[in-house]
Amino acid sequence: PISQDRLGDPSRVAASVIIVPLRAGDRFIGALSIQSYDMDTYGEEHLAIMVDLAQQVTIAIENARLFEEAKENAQQVAALNEVSRAIAELKPLPELLEIVYQQTKKGINPDFFFIGLLVPETNEISFPLTYDEGVRYETDPGPISENSFLARFLRGEKAILINRTAEEIDATDQTEARTLGNQQRLSASFLVAPLVDRKSTR
Repeated sequence: PISQDRLGDPSRVAASVIIVPLRAGDRFIGALSIQSYDMDTYGEEHLAIMVDLAQQVTIAIENARLFEEAKENAQQVAALNEVSRAIAELKPLPELLEIVYQQTKKGINPDFFFIGLLVPETNEISFPLTYDEGVRYETDPGPISENSFLARFLRGEKAILINRTAEEIDATDQTEARTLGNQQRLSASFLVAPLVDRKSTR
């Protein structure tokens, strides 16, 4: 019979199988397998070879992961250093905010990015910089709604991380969910951090 779960040719059944787990310490990270369509192909010596090979493969995978993590960390540090350099040079605000966005792209590469600033005189929020999938949007200042991120920050909340499920996205009213950027698309993940000085939320 043809199996939908079988890898390779689903019409053939392996007669000899060795499957070895890949473990990094106590963590299971995957499996390594060899199989044959002939009977009694493998013995204990083949199993021993596969166990040794699995250890080497695990080390290679973990080293590759560590290298990628180190590279990502280096990119993030470089991005932060570039922003710090721009601040130290006292660049004009529009230029500084653009640098923040460009460096965020290098470190995180978000689909959607905005900077919102509190306007205390009118109790509104302005959006000097908004990008959606690389396209810049101009947005007029508006009132602070009760359930907005800024209102939550003004009530003392810290950084907010939200990861929506597919069901939550389907249940969200698109006409009400997005007021910035491309209003036809919904974000699946949010990370919003307050800008705070010594006196107030910015």
